[in-house]
Amino acid sequence: MEENNQTKTEERNDKRTRSRLWRLVYGLVLLLGLVTVLFVLFITADEPAAKRNGGNTTGTSGEEAGSTEEASENISTEPSSEPPESTVPSESAESSTTAPSSEPTTEPTTEEPSTTPDPYEGMTPDEILRHKAIEKFENLGTVVDVNNYLNVRATPSMEGEIVGVIFDGCCADLLEHQDGWYKISSGGATGYVSDRYIATGDEAKEIAMAHCRYVAHIKAKKTNVMDQPNEDSPVLTPVVKDDHYDCLEELDGWVGIDIVQDKVGYIKASSCEIIYLAEEAILFSDAGGASQVRRNIINTALQYYGGKYVFGGTSLTEGIDCSAFTQQIFAKNGITLTRNSWTQGGEGKHVDLKKLRPGDLVFYPAAHKEGIGHVAIYMGNGKIIHAASKRLGITVSDLKISPILDSRDVIGD
Repeated sequence: MEENNQTKTEERNDKRTRSRLWRLVYGLVLLLGLVTVLFVLFITADEPAAKRNGGNTTGTSGEEAGSTEEASENISTEPSSEPPESTVPSESAESSTTAPSSEPTTEPTTEEPSTTPDPYEGMTPDEILRHKAIEKFENLGTVVDVNNYLNVRATPSMEGEIVGVIFDGCCADLLEHQDGWYKISSGGATGYVSDRYIATGDEAKEIAMAHCRYVAHIKAKKTNVMDQPNEDSPVLTPVVKDDHYDCLEELDGWVGIDIVQDKVGYIKASSCEIIYLAEEAILFSDAGGASQVRRNIINTALQYYGGKYVFGGTSLTEGIDCSAFTQQIFAKNGITLTRNSWTQGGEGKHVDLKKLRPGDLVFYPAAHKEGIGHVAIYMGNGKIIHAASKRLGITVSDLKISPILDSRDVIGD
């Protein structure tokens, strides 16, 4: 009985031992299998896709790729938005994926602010406008210490032909300097002037800026000059694009301009630009082939530049009006004219504006009434000399100071 019990006990112990051994073996097998799987995955992780799909390195078609279970699981059923990859990599693709760039990475640079000095730094708005008026002169010189005008001559000699005139404070480009003469270019005239009357450097700049004209430069194609600064006021005269008029006052939305005979007219501020103009020489001797008598008339008129204007006056030295001025200047050169501007407008013969020559008469409208009210002598280069107004006296102005009614040749050469 005891032997049987002992035998059964041994059998039970053997079974337990075998069971433990099988569990140990089974666990080792599972562990070995897991290690094997991990090892295979690690080895195949960096292999090309073509090798994992059967070793085909020449590329596979869509049908071939779909024949394996692994491929079918990784292919999307939606159409790809990207083009298929080339089976032969390009040079650019190869260099970008297989070889790191040998060029150093450059950091973005911060652009430094410009160090160019501001030429207008420290200037007032008015000084800036004046400065801009003289910027076109590369080698600036200005006329100084001249009572009325300075002759511009064709050669550096007092016997040289007069090709133009230039006034005190006018600007010029200095081209060369020789034997007491400057060769200048100004206002279309190129010639020589005595260096005694020319300032240079900072002095020239200061004088030029002080003598600039403050003008309204007409920008509109056509605009009306009104008697008062409102749209219901009577129209004095029309003006056209690119004309210049001395600016007398600036109001709210309006600009007062000089339209001769001491009359202020008003234009809309939006129709013009307020600027400064540098005064320059006047070319007249070669304008349309001026004869000696025409040059003499201009030179005579210039002798009285800066004289007084007096309405009804007849004295070149004490005061004179526009028609008496033309009458007496022509009389000094042997040509007789009537006393009034409207009667002078009937003398001689009509001349087209494009064919004007120095010495021709130019006629302008009267303020507040129809017909001729003002007369001037054409100098050439778009300029006139006339007894303008009490404010301006005998002066030189632009040809288009107001609409031109007529222009006449009373010399007959």
